[in-house]
Amino acid sequence: ISDSIITFIEVKLKSSNERQSSEQRNYDKYLNNHFYKDNNLAKKSEYYELIRNWTIAHLIDTNKIVRLINLAPKKLFYQENDSFFQNFKNSLNNSENFLQLSWESIITVLNNSGEEDLSNQIRNRLSIL
Repeated sequence: ISDSIITFIEVKLKSSNERQSSEQRNYDKYLNNHFYKDNNLAKKSEYYELIRNWTIAHLIDTNKIVRLINLAPKKLFYQENDSFFQNFKNSLNNSENFLQLSWESIITVLNNSGEEDLSNQIRNRLSIL
């Protein structure tokens, strides 16, 4: 959190961004606000966890820019071309503030900045890369 930005990080180690139908979850409690351009499109995406996190991050301080970072192994971002995922992104009021970041990219940055020990610790603890 800074004076102008709130950053939420949703961390995934092995699970993907799971979809849950509106029959399984009450989406409306997270969609009755101005954080979405299209509430119905968000609901049709079925990305309940991402919707919940996007809304909660915005509710912390409605006067700040909100970023939601979806941190996961790169192989879990298979849904980028999925129409459900596109519905989620297109429903957001500021979709440029939703970012997907892979553990692999963090490890690469650490390696390139001389932080091989930290990079190796992350790789070893995750046991997925």
